[in-house]
Amino acid sequence: LSGLTPGTTYYLYKEKLRNPDVFIPNADGSHHISLDTPRHRYLILKTTPSTFHIDNNSTGGDCPQIGTWNDATDTCTLDPAKTIDDIIEIDDGGITLDGNGRTINHGKEIGIYANRDPIFDDDMMNITIKNLILNVPTVGIHLVDVSGHKIKNVTIQNASTAIDLKDDTDI
Repeated sequence: LSGLTPGTTYYLYKEKLRNPDVFIPNADGSHHISLDTPRHRYLILKTTPSTFHIDNNSTGGDCPQIGTWNDATDTCTLDPAKTIDDIIEIDDGGITLDGNGRTINHGKEIGIYANRDPIFDDDMMNITIKNLILNVPTVGIHLVDVSGHKIKNVTIQNASTAIDLKDDTDI
């Protein structure tokens, strides 16, 4: 990587927005990385660590910070009274994110994100995103290698790309 600001801490995420490689670039603004490449890789470089993670487990991961988790239906229903000032990443298949009619406004690049990890080959199928308004600057919903997804009753405002589907066989 080159063209980075020396002295700045960076967070390099690989596929998922979890467990970043944290680094400060060399004096010339560069940083060397090595990647396994079983196929293409998705890298996200940020200057602040962040993200709410919705997991398919008994608590729903970070869901209680922004809503209510229903383990029987694997649904995170967002709470209109809770602050959502960051990306929401859906980390497992079978999850429904129900916006409950709320609007999410923030200046982060992406509103909702999900990506199947090629190294761990996790199951990222049958995600539903519904009942939501996203007002984010770059991409409203970004799904990578997620099959069987459903996006219902979602409005995306002011994003340069509303919905970005990569390597999707369901288009």
